[in-house]
Amino acid sequence: MKINDVITIAFRNVRCNKKLSSKLIIALSFVLTMCVCCIVIISGYANYKTSFVKNHVSSSYYYLYKEDEELSSDFVKNLVNKSKTIQSKCKAVDIVELCTISGKKSDFSMTAGSTELVIDCKKYKVKSYDYNAGKQPGVIENRSSSINIGYYTSGMKIFPYYSPNRIYGNYPNKEGEIMLDTYLLKAYDINGDYQNLIGKKISVRNTSNQYVFKNYVISGVFEHDNVVQREKKNVINLHHEYFFANIRKRDSKRFLISSLDVRFFHNSFENFVS
Repeated sequence: MKINDVITIAFRNVRCNKKLSSKLIIALSFVLTMCVCCIVIISGYANYKTSFVKNHVSSSYYYLYKEDEELSSDFVKNLVNKSKTIQSKCKAVDIVELCTISGKKSDFSMTAGSTELVIDCKKYKVKSYDYNAGKQPGVIENRSSSINIGYYTSGMKIFPYYSPNRIYGNYPNKEGEIMLDTYLLKAYDINGDYQNLIGKKISVRNTSNQYVFKNYVISGVFEHDNVVQREKKNVINLHHEYFFANIRKRDSKRFLISSLDVRFFHNSFENFVS
């Protein structure tokens, strides 16, 4: 039977049974419409989840906040242990502990124009500034821009699961070790093979000729994009540390905790609000 004959017979059947044919057409149209609606809803929800993780997860956190505390490894370790318990209770998928420290004395401050790095006896000063950065946070815009220091001890986590977490070397897990930001190194005109910096001694001092760190060891270098991704959306209390140092006990008396955040991250808005 030719295809034209099949079409002709089908058309005649439809014309002879108009009521039944109409019902079948309506039913099939309804089923097709429902299928399309389901596909649209499922696709929309999937896109929402992807968009949430990509654009809003960094602001979906609860946090603890402390400031002007004496710096001690015991205090930070106790807070980290407490955070693990809270993480379990609030069903957070990840946790980040950020501890910015500063010197107790006013002449102990660090700015771009006053801070000098000494790596293996070679001195470095800031060579480039982001003059066109405007009010963008976390940039070295001029000589008065702050050079923030982050405290680190073994067991802390400073980058969330959604950041690239690209690091050369290791975290400063031992006292007297320090990890540097690639953005900071570029400002000091230190480019190239970051792996080559691992294991070298570093001292940091300001124009008052005060050593902020003396004879610490570079344990690692982290890509600045880790910080950018972590702080990218609606963050309540911005953190842009350029150093993460595991402070020696004998040095800890010279520092205060200027800002300490513990962030509990959720991978969906439903988990966050629940």
